[in-house]
Amino acid sequence: MTNPKPTHVETPSLSYTFYNENDADMTTPEGRLAWFCANFELTPPPLAYDKDEPDALLLTDELIGFCGREGLNLDWFFSGHVRGPLAVYREKHRITPEMDEWSELLGKFDDHEKTLLTAGLKLVTQTGADIDDVMQGVTVEIEAYRATQSA
Repeated sequence: MTNPKPTHVETPSLSYTFYNENDADMTTPEGRLAWFCANFELTPPPLAYDKDEPDALLLTDELIGFCGREGLNLDWFFSGHVRGPLAVYREKHRITPEMDEWSELLGKFDDHEKTLLTAGLKLVTQTGADIDDVMQGVTVEIEAYRATQSA
């Protein structure tokens, strides 16, 4: 990185430091790696180069391990293209129509109903109970609760 300039951010709930991409050589894998490591306070892995092509980086086990452990996208590291990381982020975080439907339904639950549902889901995850049986029970509990609220 050429003269990295840390930017400090303070908010009521957190503080952090980052390095602006404009202060880094984002045109090379080495520059991207240096920027990534500066941002996340990491020690970069050693890089190995092809003996016949001294500018060609080798994909070593150590580099692959580092990328996996630290979440460094290989496509971005080698090529600088952001479409790979963006596609992964989008797939992981976008709201699907099914999730949107669930979100709308859950938005209609009050705090007690959410507590009942959460308790049912914990029962499934912690004990391996059958989810259909547990959700039937949760439904009965919610309906009984709602009956007391409308009476």
